[in-house]
Formats: sequence, structure tokens, C-alpha cells
Amino acid sequence: MQSKIAVIHSVEELSRHISARLNGTDAVVVGVCGMAGSGKTTLCNKMIDTLPLNAVRLDCDQFSSRSYAQRQTLIEDATKSGIPQQIEFAENPKHWYCFKDIIAALHDLKTNRIHIHDRAWNRQTGELTGRYRIALAGDGPSVILCDCIYLLHPPIRAELDIAIMVETPEELVTERGLQRSKGDVSRAAYMERLRQRYTVPYFQALRDQVDIAYQTHV
Repeated sequence: MQSKIAVIHSVEELSRHISARLNGTDAVVVGVCGMAGSGKTTLCNKMIDTLPLNAVRLDCDQFSSRSYAQRQTLIEDATKSGIPQQIEFAENPKHWYCFKDIIAALHDLKTNRIHIHDRAWNRQTGELTGRYRIALAGDGPSVILCDCIYLLHPPIRAELDIAIMVETPEELVTERGLQRSKGDVSRAAYMERLRQRYTVPYFQALRDQVDIAYQTHV
């Protein structure tokens, strides 16, 4: 099945590929997935600038299943229990997202061209007290760029018209992880452990669900 995956190296080629899939439809949902630090958001912003159509980026980090404090308590309790299934559920970053809310946002954008989420992740406090508003401007064909690490498993994969995986060299992903931790080596090591334990196997198992592999070296 992997032979069906198109490998693309330029944003311009990627934009042409997406534009060809519109075929007069109102909205095409393009999932942009990949490792944390692979360059998903950067790619989305470049495509918004390049696509000749109305395009918006749906920031899936806004749709958290729990606040930061709740998440940490869940992880601590699971670790104390020593039960592997509870530990995996609590610390697997895939479970940190509320995919039900992400799917609802996609449906809203496709149907009403606007979505408002009143339990958005507050980056300053870690609480679910933010308000996230996203809208498709005007009428006509549009592209919704769904930006999230994990988009290849059901039921979220079924919502995507095109699934793009950003593939970036391992050493660059690791370096960006340290940068995101703002020099906190222990935090970076913890997130790297989670990436190796959960995220790497996720993409190894589900790569055949990808339509396009966008490969970057910078």
C-alpha cells in the first residue's frame, strides 16, 4: 500500500496537488500530521500563502481533552498504580487531544464555514478557558488545513480528504524538541521518551494511511 504514497518536496507542488482535488467542492479537509517539531505549522502557513484559494489552519492544539493540571494528576495517579494500561492511557500524547471536538469543528467549518470553541487550551495557564474562533472567508471552494500530530487513526482519518505526513530528519526533530523545552533538558528528555515510546510506533503502524509524504531536509 505504501507504493500509493506520493512523495513531494516543494510547497508549490503540494499546493498544485491539493488544488487539483477541489473539483468545485465547497471545502476540502487536508490533514497535516507528523512528529512534534517536524514543521507542520510552518508548512500550513506556507500553503496558506501559496494556495490560490481560501485556506485556513485548524490548530488542533486548541482541542485538549484535559487541562494541564488534570493531565499531570492523571499521569501521577497512573504511575502510582503501576498498571501498564493506565500508565499508557495517561501519558500517551495521542490521548491528550479531544478528537470528538476536532471532528465537530471540521463539520462546523464545512457546513457553516465558522466554528467557535469555548473550551480552548490556554497556553499561558494550561487551563481550558480559552475561546478559539476560526472561519472560512467568503464563499466558494476552500481548504481546511487540519494541523495535528495524530490524524491517521479512526475516526479522525475518515474526516480527511487528503492526509499529508511531514517527514523531517530525526536529528532535527530532536533538536527542535530541546528548543521547545527552552533549555529544560529533563523536560526535553521526558518528551523524547514519550515520542519514542508512543509517537514513533504510531506512524510506523499507520503510515499506509498517508496520501502524501512531504519530505523536508531543513
